[in-house]
Amino acid sequence: MTVYLNFINYMFKFSSAFFLIIYTAIFSLAQDNIFPTHFETKANYAYLMDYDSGAVLFDKEGNTKMVPSSMTKIMTTYIVFDKLKNGGLKLTDQFIVSANASKKDGSKMFIAPNQQVTIEELLNGVIVLSGNDACIALAEGLYGSEAAFVEKMNSEAKKLGLNNTVFKNSNGWPDEGHLTSARDLAVLSSELIKQFPEYYHYHSNKQYSFNNIKQNNRNSLIGIGGVDGIKTGKTDIGGYGIVISAKRDARRLIAVINGLKTEKERMEEAEKILNYGFINFKNLHLFTGNKQVIKAKVIYGVKSEVFLNVKDEVIVTVPAEYDRIKDMVFITEFHEPIEAPLLKGEVVGKLKILSAKDKILIKEVDLVADEDVKKSGPIKSIFQSIKYFFSKKVS
Repeated sequence: MTVYLNFINYMFKFSSAFFLIIYTAIFSLAQDNIFPTHFETKANYAYLMDYDSGAVLFDKEGNTKMVPSSMTKIMTTYIVFDKLKNGGLKLTDQFIVSANASKKDGSKMFIAPNQQVTIEELLNGVIVLSGNDACIALAEGLYGSEAAFVEKMNSEAKKLGLNNTVFKNSNGWPDEGHLTSARDLAVLSSELIKQFPEYYHYHSNKQYSFNNIKQNNRNSLIGIGGVDGIKTGKTDIGGYGIVISAKRDARRLIAVINGLKTEKERMEEAEKILNYGFINFKNLHLFTGNKQVIKAKVIYGVKSEVFLNVKDEVIVTVPAEYDRIKDMVFITEFHEPIEAPLLKGEVVGKLKILSAKDKILIKEVDLVADEDVKKSGPIKSIFQSIKYFFSKKVS
């Protein structure tokens, strides 16, 4: 009996795998989730993504390494925010400023050597004033030296999958090999907003005063068109750049542009790319309130069927003219019948959402089992195996 059951089981798995391979091959040529566009920008590097769906709406040299300038400071604040969130640091904690930090050239917070400065003041110095001195003060205060802090920056970059990024300092000062990409900066910024929403508000401050010196935020678009962050950058080598985020009608976009010639050009191109994203695309929220996608057959289980769900609502970004019924195709991909035992939430397949017209892959998410399905007894398993084997032969 055991030998016969194993033979039937083998044939069942072979036939299921065969059909899945053919089925997958049909859609293996689907494009990346970047819709065709005629948008143009003067920036040498540009990347536009929807924060909620992760969809890429525009990509110009997005994975090409470039000089990040002061946009480097996003990682510096990311690390500080992480320390604050995990309780290892408080906003009221103070660091004593070293002579090394205070004398750093470039954009400055104007902190004095031996001055005691709170973490909150230093954060404003980094985010609003783009202070190179504030970055070094934080780096030294947290890890003893800027070099040790930079090791942490690169470690975090690896964890986040920033494959084109290598940091050499905490502030973006020109340094050979200090490079990132527009895509990496967009991903980093998205994670910063997602992981630390309680601290993101510092990026909206239009100005900040320290040591009786008031300075404006380097991002002059703050408060215009939903813009609430995130960081500018400028060096002679890298040109003018910005990582900018804006929220309109509950929808957030993150854009990165770099390599522009003037501050005016940077602000114009930033506003232009945001308007392009908000006007020409929209978000659709799918499976809201009802996550069940499809019912699947089960073999070797005490139940013969199980619902397959998505874990959360699915958000897709599509061209503004798209209709959710006419312009999208939903494809489920899984072995059927599914072999028990099953655990609730276990990943058993994929849901692919494609454009109906040109089969662009818009989104792919996991399909999970809706409930536990225990394994059936040996007698029932034999009959199920025979039934499914011969039903495949007939079909």
